[in-house]
Amino acid sequence: MSNNEANENFLTRMDPRIKLVSLLLLTVTVFLVTNIYMVSILLVTFLTLWLAARLPVKYLTGYMKFLAFLVAFIILLQMIFYADAERNILGIFKLEGLIYGIVLGLRLCALIILLPMLTMTTTLNKLALGMTSLGLPYKAAYIMTTAMNMVPMFQSEIRSIQEAQKMRGMTAFEHKNVIVKAKAYPALVTPLVIGGMRRAQQMGIAMDSRAFGAFKKKTYITEISTQPTDWAALVLVILFCAAMVVGNYYL
Repeated sequence: MSNNEANENFLTRMDPRIKLVSLLLLTVTVFLVTNIYMVSILLVTFLTLWLAARLPVKYLTGYMKFLAFLVAFIILLQMIFYADAERNILGIFKLEGLIYGIVLGLRLCALIILLPMLTMTTTLNKLALGMTSLGLPYKAAYIMTTAMNMVPMFQSEIRSIQEAQKMRGMTAFEHKNVIVKAKAYPALVTPLVIGGMRRAQQMGIAMDSRAFGAFKKKTYITEISTQPTDWAALVLVILFCAAMVVGNYYL
């Protein structure tokens, strides 16, 4: 999120309140849509928005690599345990389970893509201001934005721990075998938890020193305003969500 200004695009210029409402509408739509064609359209649309906003492709490929194993596992489970299946594959796997598993996998991918498009194009200050403008208490907005900010911090700390362990001769993270890599990841838990507890303590001290929550009414340096293009974007999102739900009902 530190390069929002450098990577100026239509999402970074959008009112954070419009982005939050759009995110909520699109998330609800993903849960409502169960047709494989409609879910595919949703996923393709989100991928197109990601590329159109010029967001880093390396993060997108990273998410997809992580989700590939999870989606494959979900599909396999549905093929084996799906109830009330009428058609079988090889006498063991259920065709309806295969289709349902693909739908679940596509919906999961769509949901995972949505949130980064908000956090990577909106600074934490504007995001918190947008939440409070929509009526959310400031403490709740602060907790949510702080939790979002923790994700990249933990990712950076994991990389630092891995580099430190490599310098000590640990080569499991560079191994091609997935199982060997998986066995090495528990070694990250202890330093990661200790680092998280230390950071939480420092954050608590900083909040107390600034008298966090002492005043009920807050003032803000930055102001946000909704432009006509923001309202047009919200209308497009509403129409798109409605079309997806209607298409899911009739197909």
